[in-house]
Amino acid sequence: MKRSRAECQRESWGTWRITLAAGAPREALRELLPRLDGPDASLELVKGNRLREVLRTQLAPGLRVYVKRDHCYRWSDRLTWWPRRSRVRQEFDGLLRVRAWGLAAPEPLAIAERRRGRGLERGVLVTREVPESQELSERIEDERHWLEEIGRIARRLHDEGAWHRDVHPGNFVVSGDQLLMIDLQKLRVLPMPVPAALRARDLAPLARDAASRRLLLAGYRCQDPDFDSRLGRLHERWRRARLRTRGLRCVTDSSGFRQERDGALRIYRRTDFESDALRRVLESAGQRERAKLEDVLGGPPPGPAPNPFARGFASPESGAPARAAVAVRRFGGACWGLPGSGMRGWRSAHAALVRGFETPAPLALVEERRLGRVAQAWLLTRAEPLVPATAVLGVQEALKRAERLLEAMHEEGLWLHAQACTLDSFALRPDDPQLVLVEPSALRVARRVGARTRAENRRALAASADSGASSERRESVTRSAGGAIVAGMDAPPLPEAGTARILDRALELLRAATPEPGRLADVPCGTGYLAVKAAQQGWKVTPIDLDTTRWQGGDVAEPLAADLNQPLRLPDESFDAIACCEGLEHVENPWHVLREFTRLLRPDGVLVLSIPNTLDLRQRFRILRRGYPSHYYPQVQDHINLLGTFALCHALLNHGYRIEAVRSAKSYAGPLFGTIARLLPIPRSSGLPEPVRRMLSQPEVLCGRTTVLQGRRVAPATRAT
Repeated sequence: MKRSRAECQRESWGTWRITLAAGAPREALRELLPRLDGPDASLELVKGNRLREVLRTQLAPGLRVYVKRDHCYRWSDRLTWWPRRSRVRQEFDGLLRVRAWGLAAPEPLAIAERRRGRGLERGVLVTREVPESQELSERIEDERHWLEEIGRIARRLHDEGAWHRDVHPGNFVVSGDQLLMIDLQKLRVLPMPVPAALRARDLAPLARDAASRRLLLAGYRCQDPDFDSRLGRLHERWRRARLRTRGLRCVTDSSGFRQERDGALRIYRRTDFESDALRRVLESAGQRERAKLEDVLGGPPPGPAPNPFARGFASPESGAPARAAVAVRRFGGACWGLPGSGMRGWRSAHAALVRGFETPAPLALVEERRLGRVAQAWLLTRAEPLVPATAVLGVQEALKRAERLLEAMHEEGLWLHAQACTLDSFALRPDDPQLVLVEPSALRVARRVGARTRAENRRALAASADSGASSERRESVTRSAGGAIVAGMDAPPLPEAGTARILDRALELLRAATPEPGRLADVPCGTGYLAVKAAQQGWKVTPIDLDTTRWQGGDVAEPLAADLNQPLRLPDESFDAIACCEGLEHVENPWHVLREFTRLLRPDGVLVLSIPNTLDLRQRFRILRRGYPSHYYPQVQDHINLLGTFALCHALLNHGYRIEAVRSAKSYAGPLFGTIARLLPIPRSSGLPEPVRRMLSQPEVLCGRTTVLQGRRVAPATRAT
């Protein structure tokens, strides 16, 4: 190696610092450098991204070369290579070394570095073209054929004291019957024999299974009986680490993603989704929680979007963009130093994609930041025509497939939030049997999913099938002559995710409080989601609403038109249970409504109510900052009274009810907020009975957006005070 480097010539050509290998065509290389500063039709782009490009050109008659060009756009990148050798110099030295050891590699001709001060601005490596070559990664069918040869090459490197550090099929090319090494910038020569652990780390990326390990070790000629098992363990560790690092590409500038700033907005997007299209989508979506925009110009073509983690994925910033539908979801803010729900959804969706699980393709994430804190965020995904899995497969078959998919996710370090782990989270694309994760924002990523989390996911999924909490819409599914799915829906569409959780929690409390189904009043009934689910469980439901035109419950019952602000024209004690979900905040006098419910309920009847939770820690902080909770924004015209959880408990007690359960539809009580909630319980001076005060002081309730209460009408002699 010292002799090879001594034969190299070092020169300066203007701002370029040049190192020429022995026998390199000096004048031809001198003419090449000015052509690299601008567009040149003679330079053929082989592959590349924003930071690195590989070009092919004719350098001289009979001499075709590859030109690898590295860019350093940011000052942080330039300073990184200030005290170190650049990538092109590292690869140049590596090529010289392996060729000096008699191993096959492309012939290096020259490197050129342009530095400002000592910071690197651009680096160029020129190598001779290998005729009729192809990357080994593009010849998967031949990969096993070359594993034994790769083992021999690795053994020779290790015997010379070299640690490759980046052995994978993409760093080898096949030319005829010869295997050559490329991309040697990570090669290091150690001042000692290569330890067994580093030898195994070099071979681990290719040791996918027992057959691969056997071929590698046959070429490596290793006699250590424990080396095979060590390779298996290291391959699994390498695979998981690679998945984690690839998943982080979505939050950095990389070959498939861009990170930008626009005032207070921080933008993360795919390279094939244009910035102009992103701004048009945000203007159209406004402050809506969810929106679907048809025919958006500026993104990938319709259908499943290309995988941004695919090798060589780098779409141009401009060109002829396609038109497709885009779904927008708006998330709230987050505390200082913590990622928001939008960022968790963005990263979780890409973590699922990089592990091979199907989910609506995330296109962009926009965060609005104020004083370093995420105030709100918008997540843009591909809007696809998905069909609920239960509608196509039925509940039992959908449950079996979802359990298999969930087990595979657990093995890959993914799990679903327990409250979102229902059959509603899985859907199907037309003519595609693979399940799709509908809500990637409910995904969580971990190094290892524990047994407790796995059991919770399985229990939640089974409960969603057993209790009817999943979105089985009773669709009549038939097949057309061409085999496409045709679904005729005869049940109400599923409400928004938050509303569905509230109604499911109300049904759960109803089942726990009543030994057997009876007469139930669902007021307001809305589209009929709760009424249909309750009827499936055996309840005789009377749906009541001010606007009965929204009813889509079919022949479950005939909705009754009534105004809760007026007396209800129904006989006394005519119901065994009443469910009033998301209704009390919309009436003028909630105390009048409670008196009507007391009149309609038989003694010992059950009342289930849900209201926005004003005891929520986040709402209390917003009241301190703004003077009003987020549930009662000035823009929310239909929330006309500020009946909070504390006041509702007192009202129920004063109207003759015993409060038996207080739950939250969705809680964020993790280690941090759960600890804060335990330090801020409801005080004993609140005047509430001790059991009720303890229920309200639960971290689940103090860290939930919506409160669901279940009370029981008691006889006057045992009335709670």
